[in-house]
Amino acid sequence: MKKWLAQQKFNHAVRVRDKVNFMKKLSELVAEGYQFSEAVILLLPHHVQDVQLATTQVMEQLREGHGVVTIMAIFQVPAHHLITLTIAEENGEMIAAFARIAERMAIEEHLKRKFQQALLYPVTLLTLLFLMFLVFRTAFFPRITAITAQRQSNTSSPVYEYLLYLPDFFLFLFLTIIIAITVAKIYIRKQPIARQLSLQRKIFVWRTVQQTHLTKQFAHHLGSLLHAGIALQDSLQILSQQKYHPYIQHIATTIHAHVLQGTPLITILQLNDELLPQLVKFVTHGEQSGFLSKELLIYSELLEEKTTKGMERIIFAMQPLLFVIIALCIVAAYISLLVPIYNMMKF
Repeated sequence: MKKWLAQQKFNHAVRVRDKVNFMKKLSELVAEGYQFSEAVILLLPHHVQDVQLATTQVMEQLREGHGVVTIMAIFQVPAHHLITLTIAEENGEMIAAFARIAERMAIEEHLKRKFQQALLYPVTLLTLLFLMFLVFRTAFFPRITAITAQRQSNTSSPVYEYLLYLPDFFLFLFLTIIIAITVAKIYIRKQPIARQLSLQRKIFVWRTVQQTHLTKQFAHHLGSLLHAGIALQDSLQILSQQKYHPYIQHIATTIHAHVLQGTPLITILQLNDELLPQLVKFVTHGEQSGFLSKELLIYSELLEEKTTKGMERIIFAMQPLLFVIIALCIVAAYISLLVPIYNMMKF
């Protein structure tokens, strides 16, 4: 426990604030001729809490012979960005890698802010509505029910009474979905990589999302290596040896093994279930034209734009859906209030 707390304290002390600006400035400084270590140390006072500790860690890692990826891992750069730096160490395009990571981080933060803004207002309303229904059920509705029961011979619980539990139903539904997703996530992560991919393919909604993400990552990383003049077998070997993206590592290892056996890349991709079938068309066209690396990079950019627009549409649709739920709860409250009053007026 003490070791875990010490690690958390260390992570908090050296965690980079405003990673987008940090990576962007790092790219600019390296492009101007600064060495990587000089650029990092120059930026640390503006981005970390404990500058001395972070500087000491950077210098120790450099003295031990570690590279850019290890140092960026200290600053809690996400693993899916570290693989980009791993590729950059092989193809020599570190400046472009820093700029790309900064761009991707900016898009991720933009989507995160839009998601938070889309949920803030309706979630606040739903919370207040739930509290209002709770007060109404416990303080006011029993009195109305008692008055109605005195004037009617039927003592059974009215149907409209259950409408007051509509917010509870939606809350229970949301919690059930969240718990189910969390349990499934934990279970899948405990499985071997091949088993994880197999299980995710069986989830109808998630299958396309996962395939799109993996295809985008694989096409970009393989295209970057090929564009730098690295042979296909060597590129696949580099991807299979990196440790920061286990799914890409598994896919690259599988494809690399078949390539060594002399199987054409197109045939391998046609039999691959983890990647989108459309990748075969781009690879076929790229091999015929002699610009396979460019075709892969173009396809990766297309998938990236598609993914970003898809996320924006989902976020845009979430707020109206929540407002519909709020409207249903309000209608249920009116019905629960007006029906007993109407029944009393008849008597």
